[in-house]
Amino acid sequence: MSTELDLAGQVVELVHRLAGPDSEAEVVVERGELALTRFANSAIHQNVSSVTTTVRLRLHRDGRTAAGGSTVVTGDGLRALVERTVAASRLCPPDPAWPGLTAPTEMPDPPDWDTATAHAGPDERADRVRAFVDAAGGLETAGFCRTTHRVGAFANTAGQTAVGRAAEA
Repeated sequence: MSTELDLAGQVVELVHRLAGPDSEAEVVVERGELALTRFANSAIHQNVSSVTTTVRLRLHRDGRTAAGGSTVVTGDGLRALVERTVAASRLCPPDPAWPGLTAPTEMPDPPDWDTATAHAGPDERADRVRAFVDAAGGLETAGFCRTTHRVGAFANTAGQTAVGRAAEA
């Protein structure tokens, strides 16, 4: 499985090939994982999770700027995203305000994050629900325990890259 930065790099390479070496582009890839454990009448009744990866592309070529996005991250899906965005750029009005890309700058490493929260499974969420129900002292309880984490990557045709991540419960 490709990392988010790998996917961003693939899109940058596709831009060079399909839009030409003078085109400028910025790519943002975000992968979000959400898990949710719901409970009612003091009992768990649902556990769901989802993973979504989104790729956003902003392309500046021949004086025009266009943007596109996709959640299809296969080779064909990324190629289609770049092709659609190149086609859209032909239809956009000139963009005289485009400042151009800046030279790459050094980026700090992403800060530490709570990997236990980021990768909490159904059993860990069930333990939290059980503690909540027990703390209610016999009262009927309802609610949810949700964990989520996101990883984002940025790359552009000037060579800048960055990665960030966050976890939440």
